[in-house]
Amino acid sequence: MTRRSENYGEPLQWPDLVDMVEHRLGMFVGRATYERAVSFVIGFDAAQAVQLGPRIQERVRERHNSGSLAWPGVLLSEAIGDERSSDLGPLSQEQDARAIELLASELRAVLIDQTAA
Repeated sequence: MTRRSENYGEPLQWPDLVDMVEHRLGMFVGRATYERAVSFVIGFDAAQAVQLGPRIQERVRERHNSGSLAWPGVLLSEAIGDERSSDLGPLSQEQDARAIELLASELRAVLIDQTAA
């Protein structure tokens, strides 16, 4: 992934967002929690001409052979090995960190898939 250029007049791109989620999430959402990271990603996704949410959902559907599971909850379950409801919090700091790491990894994978297509 390329990191954001020093030209701050350019609009943010997906690689910039992944970098923010991985390295500077707290700067944008306050306390870095998985729930806030998901909200940040969903909000960014909604403002983009090319949205990644459906691609993430498709990857989750393929892994779990179901289209009815929302990707934020599935990624959380994968990250912390826990069957939870759709509630994304509260989590321990360790659980939040693992879930945020998996979210960033999933975003990178979707971007790689998108580039390869």
